[in-house]
Amino acid sequence: MSTALRGTLFVVLLAGCRESAPQEEDLGQPPGPDAAVADAAPPQADLPKVPLGDSGKPLYDLPRPPDQGKKKDAATPGKDKGTPGKDSAQPAKDVYVPPDLPIANTIKVAAVQYGPGLYPFAPGCGDDLCGLSYFVTQAKQNGAVYIVTPEGALPQKFAELSPNLGDKPASGNGPLLKAMSTLADNLDVTVIFNLILQEGSGSAAKLYNAEVAVDGSGTVVSRHYKYYLYGEPGITPGTSCCDSFFATPVGQAGTLICADINCIVDLKPVGNCTTTALNLMNSYAAKQPRLTFFSSYWASVGSTDPYWQPNQVQSKFAKHASTYMVAANIIYNDYHGGGIYEPNGTPISVVNTTTPGIAYAVIPKAGTTVPNPPSTGKLVITELLMNPSAVADDKGEWLELYNAGTATVDLGGWTVRSGEAGMADMLSSYQLAPGKYVVVGNNTNKATNGGANVVSAWNSFGLANSSGTVQLYDKQGALIDEVVYGSGWPMPTGASISLKSPSLDNSLPGSWCSEKSAWSGSAGDKGTPGAPAGC
Repeated sequence: MSTALRGTLFVVLLAGCRESAPQEEDLGQPPGPDAAVADAAPPQADLPKVPLGDSGKPLYDLPRPPDQGKKKDAATPGKDKGTPGKDSAQPAKDVYVPPDLPIANTIKVAAVQYGPGLYPFAPGCGDDLCGLSYFVTQAKQNGAVYIVTPEGALPQKFAELSPNLGDKPASGNGPLLKAMSTLADNLDVTVIFNLILQEGSGSAAKLYNAEVAVDGSGTVVSRHYKYYLYGEPGITPGTSCCDSFFATPVGQAGTLICADINCIVDLKPVGNCTTTALNLMNSYAAKQPRLTFFSSYWASVGSTDPYWQPNQVQSKFAKHASTYMVAANIIYNDYHGGGIYEPNGTPISVVNTTTPGIAYAVIPKAGTTVPNPPSTGKLVITELLMNPSAVADDKGEWLELYNAGTATVDLGGWTVRSGEAGMADMLSSYQLAPGKYVVVGNNTNKATNGGANVVSAWNSFGLANSSGTVQLYDKQGALIDEVVYGSGWPMPTGASISLKSPSLDNSLPGSWCSEKSAWSGSAGDKGTPGAPAGC
C-alpha cells in the first residue's frame, strides 16, 4: 500500500526549467489518474507527516499547467491551440517510423511528446493515464522497445513510495507505478517515465522528482532523482548524476530530468547553473552513455533567446556527452519540442507540435551502421524570403518547395534544417502533387506573416539574412536538397529570391533572382509564394 501525501498539490515548472514557480492556486480536481490515486490512498493513520507551507497546503505535485487537465477544457479539443479539427480530436501525424531492419545490434527507441489534459487525442480515453498509455502502445506497435515519456505527463495527487531496483511495482507500490509497470510488462518494452516518489515516513519523509525505467518484465531497472531543482519547493534534490545507468543491447543508458542539464547552455556556473549542477552534469557526460533518456517540462522561450530552445538544448547536450539523446518534452502552449539526436548533436527525428506525437529512431551498437532507406520523393527548394520588411523576421520568413517528381509527396515527417545541430523542424502533413509548389515558414497566420499561404510552421529553424544553409530531409533521413547562400547571391530586403526555373542548379547564385512585385494579398513584401518565379 502506497504511503501518500494528503491533499491536492501543485507547482509549475517554467521555460527551460529556469524561472521561479508561481504561487499555488486552486486548480480543481485533476483528470484521469487522480481519481484512481485518491481511491488508493492509505488510511489516515498511515499518512506521513510532511512539513507544510505557510498556507497550510502541501508544497508540491507533479508539474501541471494551471488551466489544463480540467475535464471541461479537455473535452473540447477542437477549441484548443494546435488542434487539427473542430469536430474531432486527432493526434499530430507521427514523424517517419524507421522500419524493423534486419540488422543485429540495433534497437528502436521512441520519445512520446504528451501533456496533461491531452487524453482526448487518444481514442476512447477519459484520463491522462489512459492517454499516455495509448501513445506508448502506439510506439510499441511501430516497433519501439525503449520508450520515454515527458516530465509531468501524469497529474499526480499523492506521492508514491519509491521502489528499489529489481522491484515489480505491479504487485505493490502506488497506482501509477503499478499501472506503468503493468503496461511495460504487457507490451514487453522498457518504459521510462516521471513521477514524484517518497522515501521515509513521518517527519523524516522526503519527496523526489524521479525518473523510473521499468523493463518488459515489469521490473524496475533504473531510478534517478532529479539533482537540479528549479521552482520545486518541498522536493529534495538528488545527489547522484549516474545512479540511473542500465544496460541495453546497444550499450549503457542513463536518465536525466529537465533542469539537470540547465548548465549545458553556458557550461559554467552562471545564471541558472550552479557549481554543483555543473559538476554533476559534467560527471554524467564524462561517462558517455550510449543513450540518454531525457524527460522534460521545457518551454520554447522565443527567438530572443534561441539557445534555450528545447531542441537546441537537447542537441547540445547530446554532443557534450557524446550520447544518443532521446528526449520527451511536455506539451502545453509554448512547452513543446522533443526529439532524438546523434552523439554529434545532429537531429535524427524532431517533433515540434502542440498535439501529441512520437519521435522514432533506430540506435545502433557502436561500430554498427544503419543504412538509410531510399528517398521517397524529389522536392526542390525554389524560393526564400530571408529578410521581410513588411513584418518582423520571426513572423514573416518562409521558403518554397516544388515537387519535381512524378508522385504526390506527403510532407509529414520531412525536415528542414539550417545545417547547424539543433536548428531543425519537422513539417506537418501536406499532400504536394507533382508540378506544384508549397510554402513553409515560421508563421501560418496570414494576418501576421505578411500575407503568405504557409501550410507548415517551423519553430527553431530560421533563415539568416546574409548567408546561411537550408537543407531538406525526407522521412527516411536522406538529404534531398540543399541551398547554401552567401557572397555573390542576390540579398534583397523586403523581397524573396527565386530559382528562375525548378530545372536549374539551385546551388549556383546565377540561378536565382530577386523578385520585383508583391504577390496578391502581400502586406508589402515582394515574391511569388506558391507559384513559379516572376523575375
